[in-house]
Amino acid sequence: MYVLGVAESHNSSACLMRNGQIIGMLQEERLTKRKNQVAFPRLAIQALVDDHLDGEVSRIDRVVLAEKWVDPYAIALDRHASFTVEQHVEEQHKLWYPHFYGKKKIDFGQYWTREFKSGRSLNVDHNYDFSFLGDMQWDAVAKHFSQVERPAAFKRHFGWTGELTTVDHHTCHAYYAIYGATLPTQHRDNALVLTADAWGEDRNWSAWMAQPDGTLEYVDGGPEHSVA
Repeated sequence: MYVLGVAESHNSSACLMRNGQIIGMLQEERLTKRKNQVAFPRLAIQALVDDHLDGEVSRIDRVVLAEKWVDPYAIALDRHASFTVEQHVEEQHKLWYPHFYGKKKIDFGQYWTREFKSGRSLNVDHNYDFSFLGDMQWDAVAKHFSQVERPAAFKRHFGWTGELTTVDHHTCHAYYAIYGATLPTQHRDNALVLTADAWGEDRNWSAWMAQPDGTLEYVDGGPEHSVA
């Protein structure tokens, strides 16, 4: 069974598994030469398919996307590859500090829409259709991108219409934390897994308990975001 895992946020990447074993993984930035590339990782997916599946996308049994919903402005507006260190520091002082600690609360839906329409810092090589941006309220924009444009991108670029699953942001972090580490089985079965993040699907932390069957039981961290 072949499963393709895809991450579309910063450091966009693709990973191919065969019967539960990783056989290939690649970040899009390696091919676009844009550091921290944010995109539908079309080139990375194609490289894995060419190298391991003889170029036949139809051999993939399931596609799994990291994150159930994604803010399309985080992809359309390129802060990751184009910003310098100084610009990131400036952003903290001029945007985030006044929002959280001052009296200058920001309507980020209006802010990101204005930035997108201005044409400043637009992402390139993102491989999505963003023609709908700027004409919807933020919740509608996120819903359309997450539920319509993401699967549409697979069909548009690869003709893929098969099974597509999404996994919550912090669930991905938690499973990587426990299975990415070289823990003996007896320690893994009793592990407490904590995730900490600046932001991911309206959470910045989560807690999980490892179960004997290899799964993780969610303990706390706030409710999942919903785009329903």
